Amino acid sequence: MSFTEEWEYKEEKPRSGEVITDKRRIYLHFYYNDQKATDDKVRFNAMLDRYIHKEWLYYLILLISALPGVFYVRTTDYFTALGCLIDAVAAFSFERRYVNYEDTRRIPTMILRVLGAVVIYLVVNSLLKMPFDKEFLAGTSLATFLIRTARYAIIMFLIMGVYPIMFPLFEKVGKKA
Repeated sequence: MSFTEEWEYKEEKPRSGEVITDKRRIYLHFYYNDQKATDDKVRFNAMLDRYIHKEWLYYLILLISALPGVFYVRTTDYFTALGCLIDAVAAFSFERRYVNYEDTRRIPTMILRVLGAVVIYLVVNSLLKMPFDKEFLAGTSLATFLIRTARYAIIMFLIMGVYPIMFPLFEKVGKKA
């Protein structure tokens, strides 16, 4: 990514008194290495895994490291991911404490779980968008992005934290009584 900045330059020569006016410019080039960024993230997560043993502290560090982007990032992807991170912090603790999700290898159960999650996403996402104007939600203001973060945090909390309470009911599907 490159930026060019131009400005008017004016200089008076001390001996001759001649005034020189011209345009000056500066070029600023940013290089972002995707592979290095990925490697840095992997190393950071490995360091957290090695040295941080309290779950709440682990999540707090992840949230704190993600929050500065609120002030300078203006993409929907960032605010969606931030909502999912906030959800993960809440949902993993909630699920572990109150739900105790168990995995399954039964195909019909797996399909029902995924379909249920898709339905929850579609319904709740539509409901949470209803109070807001479509132009507002399509905007790029900080308020719009924060609403997006909250929306995804709520949706994903329902899908990852609360929805698994119903999973034992799905285990009964397809079994003979």
